[in-house]
Amino acid sequence: MDVMTDFLTGYVVAAGAGLAGDPGLKASRQSAGGALSVFETSIGAGPPLHVHDRDDECFYVLDGALSVRCGGRRSTPRRAASCSCPAAARTGSGPRALPPGCC
Repeated sequence: MDVMTDFLTGYVVAAGAGLAGDPGLKASRQSAGGALSVFETSIGAGPPLHVHDRDDECFYVLDGALSVRCGGRRSTPRRAASCSCPAAARTGSGPRALPPGCC
């Protein structure tokens, strides 16, 4: 199978499945022609502050809330919200505790 050709025609990743044997990997640099990578994950403590030199970083919150730092800005996207940080911005994220019944 030619990954660059076959995947660029479009594909579906079934629920619970992923690429390259990783159920969390939904799109990769190889499957998307270098355009993006998509991961489904639960964030524990979150990654330390870091910088992606070439890639933007986006988050889509499935449930609860996430504390995100993008450059000098902090935000708390909640369920069904998304946020995006441009390449070269220092980013970090982690779960955000919410009071019961707030969402």
